[in-house]
Amino acid sequence: NTSEIIELHSKGTILGVMHEPKYHERELYFNEGDRFLLYTDGLTEAVNDEGVQFEKTLMELLKESCHLNSEELSCYLIEKLKEFALYEGKSSFNDDVAFVVVDINEI
Repeated sequence: NTSEIIELHSKGTILGVMHEPKYHERELYFNEGDRFLLYTDGLTEAVNDEGVQFEKTLMELLKESCHLNSEELSCYLIEKLKEFALYEGKSSFNDDVAFVVVDINEI
């Protein structure tokens, strides 16, 4: 219910690349009203016509749109990403882009 963003950074192997990869587990606790965003690197590494990555813009967009529900936020992020990275007639991104928005409504 605030615009506070906590970034979780982890190091690991790309899914599906190694036969028996090792992953680290983390336990997180959420409160009612919290939201989390899972995404591929294609979202944050999308670039504009000046070569600037979307990551900083994404963080700003998340802060200013905390009042939107998960569906509205998803549509908003897609719209802003297209405005940012699809320039000069470009019709696709350089990498796959996938994300999931989850709102915690009840605990």
